[in-house]
Amino acid sequence: PNANYLYGLGNFLLVVFVSDLLMGIIAGSLFWQQHENPLSVTGILFQALFFITLGAIQKIQFQYDVRSILYKHQDAKFFPTWAYVIGRSFAFLPSCAIDSFMYGTIVYWFVGLAYNDGASI
Repeated sequence: PNANYLYGLGNFLLVVFVSDLLMGIIAGSLFWQQHENPLSVTGILFQALFFITLGAIQKIQFQYDVRSILYKHQDAKFFPTWAYVIGRSFAFLPSCAIDSFMYGTIVYWFVGLAYNDGASI
């Protein structure tokens, strides 16, 4: 890959990282230490799922935009469709992992959802 592509990828991952960090801090502070209230736990779980879902929905338009490339490669018999699908799926794994771990970890600890077996006070 050329240097411009890698530079752009690094910038993209940095933007995803900062976005997840800020959203995690905002959502976590909104529900700060509300782990004992079931409605607050339900609210933050819904909000977290909604945030991750909206992030995934943003990637759908890009898939439609590059669909013509897939059709061109299929017509030229470059590779089977399953190889294209698996490759595209693996390409989005870094972004999805950053979303899940960065945002989820911050919200988990801010809200106070830490594991408690009941043995400690």
